Amino acid sequence: MSERKKMNLKVAEAIWKEFGAHIATSLESLVFGLNIPEGLLPYPKEKIREALNIGKEYSKTIDDQEAIKTMNNGLEMLEWYVDDYEGVKKASKIWESKVFREYVKTELYDFQKRNFKSLIEHVEKLDKDK
Repeated sequence: MSERKKMNLKVAEAIWKEFGAHIATSLESLVFGLNIPEGLLPYPKEKIREALNIGKEYSKTIDDQEAIKTMNNGLEMLEWYVDDYEGVKKASKIWESKVFREYVKTELYDFQKRNFKSLIEHVEKLDKDK
């Protein structure tokens, strides 16, 4: 049986950065709560876990407490991702709750307002200039 090759720091960094960007821009938790299908991840869950652990260990060697905290947060968020079937099954259950649906509606509206405000302002300015 061959021993699996350990991921190098450069590859790990690329993976944890992409995972961080994915988390920062994703609305998955609004749709699925804390049971997001792992098929939506940019890499397999174990590969992301390995990358975050490598980043955490490296951060310890340079005593970067903020990076260690970030890696730990990433590892916690990674646990939101579950088997695809289970994620969809649990999501269908939480969508039965009117409270959850109202929460999602409010969050989506706020997201839209935050992210599209500058675009709307730009279009309005263009309309005024004509």
